[in-house]
Amino acid sequence: MICTASNNAAIEFPTASGSWGTITHVAVFDASTSGNMIAYASLTASKTIDTGDVLRVPAGDLDITLD
Repeated sequence: MICTASNNAAIEFPTASGSWGTITHVAVFDASTSGNMIAYASLTASKTIDTGDVLRVPAGDLDITLD
C-alpha cells in the first residue's frame, strides 16, 4: 500500500430536482467542474436517488487506497 486517504468532512450534494436513478459507482475528480477523474470504484450497495433526496457521504466514510 502506497497511500490511503479519507474524507475528513461530510460530502453533500445538492437536493435532487429530479430522479438521479440508481447510483452504483463513485468517482473522485481534482476539480468541481471540468476536472480530471483521479479514482473510481463501485459502491458496496447501490443507492437510489429520487426527487428531493440529498446524497450525503458522512465524514470518514469515503476511503481511497492507492497501491
